[in-house]
Amino acid sequence: MMSTNKTQNYQLHQWLPEDDFLRSEMNENFSKLDTAARMLVGTYTGDEQTERFISLGFTLRAVLVVNDEGQMGSSASATRCKGGLAAPGMSTLNGLISIVDGGFEVRHRLSYVSTNSASYTYCYLAVQ
Repeated sequence: MMSTNKTQNYQLHQWLPEDDFLRSEMNENFSKLDTAARMLVGTYTGDEQTERFISLGFTLRAVLVVNDEGQMGSSASATRCKGGLAAPGMSTLNGLISIVDGGFEVRHRLSYVSTNSASYTYCYLAVQ
Protein backbone atom coordinates (compact mmCIF):
# COMPACT_ATOMS: atom_id res chain seq x y z
CA MET A 1 0.00 0.00 0.00
CA MET A 2 1.29 3.47 -0.87
CA SER A 3 0.84 6.75 1.00
CA THR A 4 -2.76 7.37 2.00
CA ASN A 5 -2.79 11.17 1.91
CA LYS A 6 -1.30 14.05 -0.07
CA THR A 7 -0.70 17.65 0.91
CA GLN A 8 -3.08 20.29 -0.43
CA ASN A 9 -0.70 22.62 -2.27
CA TYR A 10 2.05 20.45 -3.77
CA GLN A 11 0.36 17.05 -3.59
CA LEU A 12 3.26 15.63 -1.59
CA HIS A 13 2.89 12.13 -0.20
CA GLN A 14 1.87 11.82 3.46
CA TRP A 15 1.98 8.49 5.20
CA LEU A 16 -0.15 7.02 7.95
CA PRO A 17 1.52 4.61 10.38
CA GLU A 18 0.01 1.62 8.56
CA ASP A 19 1.18 2.80 5.08
CA ASP A 20 4.16 1.25 3.35
CA PHE A 21 6.97 3.74 2.97
CA LEU A 22 8.11 3.71 -0.66
CA ARG A 23 11.41 5.30 -1.66
CA SER A 24 9.92 6.31 -5.03
CA GLU A 25 7.27 8.42 -3.25
CA MET A 26 9.94 10.18 -1.19
CA ASN A 27 11.96 10.90 -4.35
CA GLU A 28 8.81 12.25 -6.01
CA ASN A 29 8.30 14.59 -3.03
CA PHE A 30 11.89 15.87 -3.29
CA SER A 31 11.53 16.49 -7.03
CA LYS A 32 8.38 18.54 -6.51
CA LEU A 33 10.00 20.62 -3.78
CA ASP A 34 13.12 21.19 -5.85
CA THR A 35 11.12 22.70 -8.73
CA ALA A 36 8.70 24.75 -6.59
CA ALA A 37 8.90 28.55 -6.78
CA ARG A 38 11.06 30.03 -4.06
CA MET A 39 10.91 33.56 -2.72
CA LEU A 40 13.62 35.66 -1.16
CA VAL A 41 13.15 38.95 0.65
CA GLY A 42 16.08 41.31 1.07
CA THR A 43 17.30 44.89 1.12
CA TYR A 44 20.04 47.00 -0.39
CA THR A 45 21.07 50.59 0.28
CA GLY A 46 21.18 52.89 -2.73
CA ASP A 47 24.57 54.26 -3.79
CA GLU A 48 23.58 56.32 -6.88
CA GLN A 49 25.59 54.21 -9.33
CA THR A 50 24.04 54.58 -12.78
CA GLU A 51 23.76 50.77 -13.02
CA ARG A 52 24.11 48.31 -10.18
CA PHE A 53 23.92 44.51 -10.13
CA ILE A 54 22.20 42.89 -7.14
CA SER A 55 23.58 39.35 -6.99
CA LEU A 56 21.30 36.61 -5.71
CA GLY A 57 23.09 33.60 -7.16
CA PHE A 58 20.12 32.47 -9.24
CA THR A 59 18.01 33.75 -12.12
CA LEU A 60 14.60 35.14 -11.25
CA ARG A 61 11.06 34.76 -12.55
CA ALA A 62 10.13 38.15 -11.09
CA VAL A 63 11.33 40.83 -8.69
CA LEU A 64 9.38 43.57 -6.92
CA VAL A 65 11.31 46.56 -5.54
CA VAL A 66 10.00 49.31 -3.25
CA ASN A 67 11.84 52.00 -1.32
CA ASP A 68 11.90 52.06 2.49
CA GLU A 69 8.74 54.16 2.47
CA GLY A 70 6.95 51.41 0.55
CA GLN A 71 6.81 53.53 -2.62
CA MET A 72 7.19 52.46 -6.21
CA GLY A 73 6.20 55.81 -7.70
CA SER A 74 4.45 59.04 -7.06
CA SER A 75 0.87 59.97 -7.78
CA ALA A 76 2.06 63.49 -8.58
CA SER A 77 3.74 62.41 -11.81
CA ALA A 78 3.96 59.27 -13.91
CA THR A 79 7.66 60.01 -14.46
CA ARG A 80 8.51 59.62 -10.77
CA CYS A 81 9.63 56.03 -10.29
CA LYS A 82 11.17 54.53 -7.16
CA GLY A 83 10.50 50.83 -7.70
CA GLY A 84 8.28 48.38 -9.52
CA LEU A 85 7.87 44.86 -10.79
CA ALA A 86 10.15 43.29 -13.38
CA ALA A 87 10.05 39.89 -15.07
CA PRO A 88 12.20 38.34 -17.82
CA GLY A 89 11.75 40.38 -20.99
CA MET A 90 9.90 43.13 -19.09
CA SER A 91 11.51 45.99 -17.22
CA THR A 92 9.95 48.75 -15.17
CA LEU A 93 9.22 52.34 -16.17
CA ASN A 94 12.41 53.98 -17.47
CA GLY A 95 14.15 50.57 -17.32
CA LEU A 96 15.02 51.05 -13.65
CA ILE A 97 14.83 47.34 -12.78
CA SER A 98 15.63 44.40 -15.01
CA ILE A 99 16.27 40.72 -14.46
CA VAL A 100 19.67 39.39 -15.52
CA ASP A 101 21.48 36.09 -15.00
CA GLY A 102 22.21 35.61 -11.30
CA GLY A 103 20.07 38.45 -9.96
CA PHE A 104 18.73 41.83 -11.07
CA GLU A 105 19.94 45.29 -12.03
CA VAL A 106 18.79 48.60 -10.63
CA ARG A 107 19.49 52.04 -12.09
CA HIS A 108 19.81 55.64 -10.97
CA ARG A 109 18.75 58.43 -13.35
CA LEU A 110 17.62 61.32 -11.10
CA SER A 111 16.67 61.50 -7.42
CA TYR A 112 13.00 61.00 -8.36
CA VAL A 113 13.68 58.43 -11.11
CA SER A 114 15.79 55.84 -9.35
CA THR A 115 15.88 52.40 -7.77
CA ASN A 116 19.38 53.15 -6.49
CA SER A 117 19.15 56.59 -4.83
CA ALA A 118 21.50 57.11 -1.88
CA SER A 119 18.62 58.52 0.15
CA TYR A 120 16.85 55.14 0.41
CA THR A 121 17.17 51.58 1.51
CA TYR A 122 15.23 49.43 -0.95
CA CYS A 123 13.31 46.24 -0.17
CA TYR A 124 12.87 43.50 -2.74
CA LEU A 125 10.83 40.34 -3.11
CA ALA A 126 12.51 37.98 -5.57
CA VAL A 127 10.77 34.90 -7.00
CA GLN A 128 12.88 32.10 -8.43
